[in-house]
Order: sequence, then structure tokens, then C-alpha cells
Amino acid sequence: MNEKINSPHYIIKLAQEMRRNLTPCEEILWIELSEKKISGCKFRRQHPIHRYILDFYCHEKKLAIEVDGKIHQNKY
Repeated sequence: MNEKINSPHYIIKLAQEMRRNLTPCEEILWIELSEKKISGCKFRRQHPIHRYILDFYCHEKKLAIEVDGKIHQNKY
């Protein structure tokens, strides 16, 4: 099944804002992931999937990379 999953508008806007404000760790990793430097794979940063935002995502490989940081320390 290849069903498209739509993200709520507020998630898309939040992902756009997060792309402009990467954490220092995300910036370092993005330098290595950008421009298809790793096995020719194209990665997207702060990619929305439904109500979640993946730090980095390669659609071709169906690979998500999450970078832990202070933002994940919040208790919900």
C-alpha cells in the first residue's frame, strides 16, 4: 500500500521554522548528509510525516535519522 500521509498545516509550518534554526549537532550532521555525500543518498532535513517531524529523512532508502538533544528532555 502506498498511501499518502498528510501532515497538519501547523506541523508543516513548525518544520519550516526548525529548518531555519537547526541545533548545533543537527548542523554538523547536515553538512555530512547534504549534497548526497553519503552513498549518493538525498536527505531532507526536518521532514514532516503526519504529526511528527523527522530530523533527517532519505525517501529512497526509507531511512530516518533522529538526533537526540535537549528538546527531547521535555516531559509531556
